[in-house]
Amino acid sequence: MIRIRLAVIVAIGLLCAGPVQARRGVLPSNQRVSAAGKQVNLGLFPAGMAISRDGAFLLVTNNGFLGQSLMSVNTTTLRTKFQTIETGFNSLFQGIVLAPDGRTGFASAGGWENNTGETVVRIATIADDGKVTAAGCDSGGCISVNGFPAGLAISPDGQKLFVVQNLAHALAVVDVASRTMLTSIVVGKSPWSVAVHPTRHEVYVTNRGDRTVSIVDTDLNRVVATVPTGSNPNALAVTPDGSKVFVANANTDDLTVFDVANPTAARTISLTPFAGARPGASPSALTISPDGAAVYVALSWENAVAVINAATEALQGYIPTGFYPSALAVSPDGQTLYIANMKGARTYPRTPKLQKADYRFNIDLGGTYGVRGTLSVLPVPSVAKLAGYTGRVRFNNGYGAGLRPSNHRPAPTPCFPIPCAAEDITPIRHVFFIVRENKTYDQVLGDLPQGDGDPSLVLYARDRQGREISPNTRALAQEFVLMDRLFANSEKSEPGHNWVMGAIDTDYGERTWVPVSFEVRPDDIGSHLSNEDGDVVRGTVYPIATPEGGFWFDNCHEHNVSFRNYGEFLRTDEAGVPLDYWAQNTNDDFSVFDLRVSDVSRYEVWRADFEQQVAAGTVPQFTYIALPNDHTDGRTSGSPVPEWYVADNDYALGKIVETISNTTEIWEHAVIFVIEDDPQSGGDHVDSHRTVGLVIGPYVRRRAVIHTRYDMASMHRTMELILGLPPMSIFDQMAIVMRDVFTETPDFTPYSALPQQIPLAYNGEGTSGAALSRRYNFSRPDRVPDAVLNQILWDYFHERERRR
Repeated sequence: MIRIRLAVIVAIGLLCAGPVQARRGVLPSNQRVSAAGKQVNLGLFPAGMAISRDGAFLLVTNNGFLGQSLMSVNTTTLRTKFQTIETGFNSLFQGIVLAPDGRTGFASAGGWENNTGETVVRIATIADDGKVTAAGCDSGGCISVNGFPAGLAISPDGQKLFVVQNLAHALAVVDVASRTMLTSIVVGKSPWSVAVHPTRHEVYVTNRGDRTVSIVDTDLNRVVATVPTGSNPNALAVTPDGSKVFVANANTDDLTVFDVANPTAARTISLTPFAGARPGASPSALTISPDGAAVYVALSWENAVAVINAATEALQGYIPTGFYPSALAVSPDGQTLYIANMKGARTYPRTPKLQKADYRFNIDLGGTYGVRGTLSVLPVPSVAKLAGYTGRVRFNNGYGAGLRPSNHRPAPTPCFPIPCAAEDITPIRHVFFIVRENKTYDQVLGDLPQGDGDPSLVLYARDRQGREISPNTRALAQEFVLMDRLFANSEKSEPGHNWVMGAIDTDYGERTWVPVSFEVRPDDIGSHLSNEDGDVVRGTVYPIATPEGGFWFDNCHEHNVSFRNYGEFLRTDEAGVPLDYWAQNTNDDFSVFDLRVSDVSRYEVWRADFEQQVAAGTVPQFTYIALPNDHTDGRTSGSPVPEWYVADNDYALGKIVETISNTTEIWEHAVIFVIEDDPQSGGDHVDSHRTVGLVIGPYVRRRAVIHTRYDMASMHRTMELILGLPPMSIFDQMAIVMRDVFTETPDFTPYSALPQQIPLAYNGEGTSGAALSRRYNFSRPDRVPDAVLNQILWDYFHERERRR
């Protein structure tokens, strides 16, 4: 296990003087963000939050990977102070709770291990001035709890701490005074959160893996009942009078409610925004007002909080939030609502600035990894105010009158070549979807005068000798459509591959990609990018990480659309066995992510298969091809130089297009979509999520510049309409169809690939880039911190490397 310790525990002073001005913006998905209330800057990816019993302080766990921290917020002044915890990548996780004294906090550390190899819960204190102090494990600041500590809760008397053991499928009971674990109780699969009954000796545990809540008797130390829930139950809360338990189900967009006295009679409260909506609201956090009257539910992908009447269990309305609300709290007097927004106020450009002699990207406001969280603070709204807020949420999400989708551009008549409905005819029969790795628009296309680019951010146009690095990508963008407002919805590969495969990432995926990337083996917690003991293997995605609407191959299979997989992960059943129809339609000779294999050799594997399909008349309706080598291996000594990797990837793309376009019987009925799985490794002056995308085919416009805002889901919806498939999530259901890209008049002129100009050369030893690259794991996608890889590549291409 690679573990980088950039610093030990470091105390940091005042972060923010108080509330900041609210900012409105448009997200990559075309949703608008306009958070209610005052806004306070937090750290990166605030995932958990607790409020003291006296209401004086909030304690927040910031789980981003550019420095994880515990942060206090003075609820009177809204001033914040924080302490960085083991600056690295997996020092904190989800769980956060304050003891009854309001000044002692406990925070789960997930996969972080102490010197004896045990995972831990961290202990912190808040001083009267808000200063947060968390001693290191060597100084007694940790409680050893194995099994990847997740959710936390504390008994009303403060004597027992309940710790969810996510990977052990158990609940630990800890004696607070002695800081020792008393027992571990087996619960359901992949437990996540825990809540304590105010008077009964019971606690309640959500189990994401098997859609249940375990009711645990804390006198008997065993599960006494199990309550079925919706998919991926995550957050839960008990009403102050102890009569009801409310459970948020992230994947099915609903709540499960049961009476403590009769848990078998559970009810469901739907949180879907309109009839027929596909999954995607993603309820991920909830809290209940002190008087027990209202339940507040964070709808993460709708950037809203739903307000539920706890007595009638009816939806009352919505409150607009920042980007991806992730944690909630209510003041003890019930008058103030606190909302942590994991991805902040909006998305931002990522532009360079010089700091001393080194290049850094501006990670405070930009950088897909450096998304800075915010706290929204607002009075609990009146009925009238809530009605106004509800209207704003509907507008922000593109829901029209009667909560019907309203953000689609009017379809042309006739609906050709992109159908409007299943009965419409299209000449396109074969869709090819090519997925590459980690590039922004400005990195590759930013110097093209036709589009909105920043030439100063271009890295992959030409090398120092003037040789073209990406001739095919640039030629195809100029010959067909140059799209300068295409955005990725993801920050890195874990969420990115869910987005390119399923048009959404699950809340589970959003909250686990940092520990997946840097500390815990991905297969332990259900990632699709498995790679054990240094041997590259085909990854799998377990049910817990699968969106409710499934993935492309599920959609094709369920609707009798033929498909073929080249290089993507395999979906498994509960036992970890790949689903038959995924495995049977996957080419096992096509290498998955492995930088030791050239993309041109991947092309040759696909070409051999394609030629057989053409001869047999069995070319699939949907073909998925992964070309990962534009990821590069940084400056790792002995590996090919970055520009060669990108050139190899570019030539493979050109050869695929050449092969298809010169196969007349296929080309006349084909379209090729190309996207990056995320925009992780570069700068962009418009938005850190803006990326490189191509659409190629005889029914695609020629030499056109498209300024329409599209995202990954736009590609999905367009391909689905061509193939007669339903949307997989609310994002592709609501996406803007890429009609501006297409024409009714075909041009069957084939494409000839431009030759690769960059010769094979290898990174040497003795440079700052080589030394930095050596510290990180390039054998899997995006295992290198964003700012670090940016620095490595920028310094290299701008000849700023230092000799070591």
